Amino acid sequence: MSTKSRIAWIMLIFISSMFAFKYLPRYHEYGYLLASAITVVQSILVFKAPAVDHFLNRRLFYLIGLLGLVVVTFVAVRYIEIESLNVDRWSVIDAFISEVFAGNYPYLGKSHMDNYPGPMPMYFVISLPFYLLGDLSVLSVTGYVIAAVYLFKFRKTLTTPATVLVFILTSFCMYWEVMVRSNIFTFTLLVLCGLVAFDRIPKFNRVKQFLTSVIVGLLLSTRSVFVLAYLIFYLTPLRNKEMKPGLWGMLSFVSALSFGLTFVPLLLLFPTEFREVNPFVIQSSVMMPGGLVTLFAVMALLVSLFVYESLDKFFYSGVVLFVSILMYALYHVVDSGFQSAYTGSVVDISYFLFAMPFLMYFIVKDDTSVKEYQNADVQMSV
Repeated sequence: MSTKSRIAWIMLIFISSMFAFKYLPRYHEYGYLLASAITVVQSILVFKAPAVDHFLNRRLFYLIGLLGLVVVTFVAVRYIEIESLNVDRWSVIDAFISEVFAGNYPYLGKSHMDNYPGPMPMYFVISLPFYLLGDLSVLSVTGYVIAAVYLFKFRKTLTTPATVLVFILTSFCMYWEVMVRSNIFTFTLLVLCGLVAFDRIPKFNRVKQFLTSVIVGLLLSTRSVFVLAYLIFYLTPLRNKEMKPGLWGMLSFVSALSFGLTFVPLLLLFPTEFREVNPFVIQSSVMMPGGLVTLFAVMALLVSLFVYESLDKFFYSGVVLFVSILMYALYHVVDSGFQSAYTGSVVDISYFLFAMPFLMYFIVKDDTSVKEYQNADVQMSV
């Protein structure tokens, strides 16, 4: 296992343990003991990954894993009342779409916790089919199902895919997301898929290059935090001469244009309301000082200078996202105290999930041959 893979695993286990130590004690008298046991078991499994994969990397294990995800979703839909939850991602989607159907400005809708919608327009467009299904837990579990199917399909060419699936199935953050109808992992995985395609864009014909740039631009119009990964993926090809400047400029313009066009309907129909209340204003008012946001962007720019290999784009994107959320958390710990920030949920620890798909993708691709890496990605894009 490479040093970078070890670093990625340490960050993943840290994220998993944060969820376990925060939420398990709320539901079980031995919650802290269970959280400690899960963390220890995950650590042992990770650093014994080759042996774990040798034993588990079989079709039956992946089928059991997928069945487990289905069962978790069924339990969430059948037994958990979403109105009783102290998380409002489902309610934000409901408020936004309800206002759209009523012909009102959607960013003035409020969740059941009295919060304005913070994500950008494509977030709600992608959520719409799942909203119409009647339960957003399907959206929550979709990302994990896609990850499990990918690990199964390419299990013979990936590094420790079974270990990654074991980690997912033993991480309380996955169960938490499905229970509360959160969807960070799913949306991050969609962005990751777009950036995997963008990473291979020099090998595409002009039509596929154009379509990929459009899709990647649209995916940016989900969560503003993804701009940190985009900075790395868009600047590195130019610096490393992976693309000609003209091609890079055209593709960047197409992505920026497709991103900007997602706001045009709101600007045309509700120009005054949009200037006063929009996702940029909402996010900047509740997250942290603008200086920290600028610092995160500068960090991504500087990190892009150290990326020379294609796979490193995914590793450093995960690291930058993880460190940025960690700094956001530490800011609130200093401002509010550890008890209020962590236990009292001033810090939304679910934001750490933005880093998980990037780190997992790096791990399963690390130490594989260049030929295997290319073949697996070609198959995934077909």
